[in-house]
Amino acid sequence: MLEIKTISKRYGETIALADASIAFRAGTIHTILGENGSGKSTMVKLLSGIVQPDSGVILLHGKPFPGANPSAFQAQGFATVFQEVLIAPDRSVTDNILLGLDGLVRR
Repeated sequence: MLEIKTISKRYGETIALADASIAFRAGTIHTILGENGSGKSTMVKLLSGIVQPDSGVILLHGKPFPGANPSAFQAQGFATVFQEVLIAPDRSVTDNILLGLDGLVRR
């Protein structure tokens, strides 16, 4: 199980997340819904190791997870595919999704 507890993140004066908590259990499907600017993208970036929280903790199987970068999360089997842009615009959507799994499929 991957869990975040009381995570907060600021960008300057902007509070992107304030004491957010959620748990993700293996074998289940999750969705994060919210209005524009509600912190959805920030949460995904935190759960991918792209940005670091200002406070709070990320737990993996109940233990603090020191995943300070995307490689640490990928090593645990996590992959993120972002909606904003295609990594390789000249390739198919499927190819772009699989690029998010790079390194995982080679194990």
